[in-house]
Amino acid sequence: MALSVKIVKRRGPIARFMRWYFRRRYAVLFFSLLFTIAFVPIFSAVTSGAPLMKAVLVANLFAAALSTMTRRLRRGLAAIAFTVFVIAYPLERALDVDLFAHGLGLWSITAAVAAGGAVVFAMRARRVDSEHLYAALSAYLLAGLVFGVIHFIIERAYPGSYGMNGETMLVPFNIHEAIYFSFVTMATLGYGDIVPISPAARSFSIVEAILGQLYLAVMIARIVSVYAPGRATRRVKTISESEDDD
Repeated sequence: MALSVKIVKRRGPIARFMRWYFRRRYAVLFFSLLFTIAFVPIFSAVTSGAPLMKAVLVANLFAAALSTMTRRLRRGLAAIAFTVFVIAYPLERALDVDLFAHGLGLWSITAAVAAGGAVVFAMRARRVDSEHLYAALSAYLLAGLVFGVIHFIIERAYPGSYGMNGETMLVPFNIHEAIYFSFVTMATLGYGDIVPISPAARSFSIVEAILGQLYLAVMIARIVSVYAPGRATRRVKTISESEDDD
């Protein structure tokens, strides 16, 4: 009887959804991160952006946690995400205190671990498919968000660490501006509207720029090295099959 119930549960809609999710988990994570980066600032321009940004960051935290490779890590990171969502944010509203920086710090640690899991998943691939590509892309986006959160925390902890339009900011920049600065730095665009001023901010920006460029170079080389032999093998097989037909 217990066995039959167990089988029914595995064939239920939740089980089917989880099987689908874990086959497409990095694709889901990638588009979730892309939504955070591209669309949340637009909504924030016309509404109160802080609650929306917090909710989307927590959603990304869950997606990142579920995308890790081992079940133990997945459960641990999901527990951290649950703690941030259920405890930290309600306390912030009830006690009227600013726990946002602390929640973002916890989010950064969790997202960094998830980014490491995505990199390992992509680097260990023997055959490149869409999930490995999404994993590599998700790790890059996660890194940009993590660095943005850290820039935000640095400015909140040490006001004046960053400047805007050539002048020291009188008010610390918000999370959207911190993430914007992070991706501009990681992609080495160098717009110059937001600049690091303090030695710590400058050092951290240099590290981010170097790591961003090294990641792209190494990951592209790895994907090409895996993809090229597989493509060559398929081509040889196709040629041999055509010769056999002749």
